[in-house]
Amino acid sequence: MGNSFREELLEIMGQIRTIDCHSHTMLKREYYKNKYNLFNLLSYYERDIHSTTGKVLSQLCADAKSDAERWEIFKLVIERTHNVSYWRHQIVMYRELFDMREDDLTDSNWEKLNETIKQKTADPNWYHFVTKNVCKLATQVRNIPWFEDWEPEYFTGVLRMESALDLHNNNTRSWLEKHLNKSFDNIKSLKQGLA
Repeated sequence: MGNSFREELLEIMGQIRTIDCHSHTMLKREYYKNKYNLFNLLSYYERDIHSTTGKVLSQLCADAKSDAERWEIFKLVIERTHNVSYWRHQIVMYRELFDMREDDLTDSNWEKLNETIKQKTADPNWYHFVTKNVCKLATQVRNIPWFEDWEPEYFTGVLRMESALDLHNNNTRSWLEKHLNKSFDNIKSLKQGLA
């Protein structure tokens, strides 16, 4: 029962598609507005950088003129945060997604990794590949603002009611009127507009 059961269980679990219940990613169209590299693809590790230094990495590197200068700054941050779980997660990501072979990021491999990150994350199929093939996300529940195009290929929208509860506010009501091209001058017309 030992290893064969474990292998079978892992195989079955590997086929399960995930539903992300509160959307850990951004919209695909937002993703491609950014250019990613070693110094800004940090996710939750940025929290550890901030808690250790009092600044985020972009602030620490604000005066750097090149990736080499950014690396010298980043390297000092890594020395201070090397054993935190979010940094260890970065290493897993570098190895699994960006083909880093070494056990850690060093002077001898950072530049190649940086170029690989730039190249792969700019690929128009990268978002889909990571979302669907690597993370195996069937969907992500997204709290959509009213009237947002929420990319149903990747997200399942849930409409939050905060705006509906704020319709007594003239700004919220005017925004809804403008979008629907209707005027709401009483409760009855407002109910009809929301239906």
